[in-house]
Amino acid sequence: MTLRSKLTLAFFGISVVPLACVTLFSYYSSGQALRRAAEQQASNLAGELGRRMEWVTGDLERRMQRVWPIPESQAASASAMPVS
Repeated sequence: MTLRSKLTLAFFGISVVPLACVTLFSYYSSGQALRRAAEQQASNLAGELGRRMEWVTGDLERRMQRVWPIPESQAASASAMPVS
């Protein structure tokens, strides 16, 4: 192996290999960070959507009770009737 080949290989090993390692490590850690951020945001949005759905459901129930109120006597007799 000539001196030129040895120097080329040495400089390649000193400069390119560490840079490639740092680049791969950075790519991997950025991917993990992006994944964690997306999971956290999805979890937050799911919780917010759940709270909104509970509010909408409760609001609809209140409005339905206001529009079609069920007298207490009918509600008691309806629950006591056997289902066929």
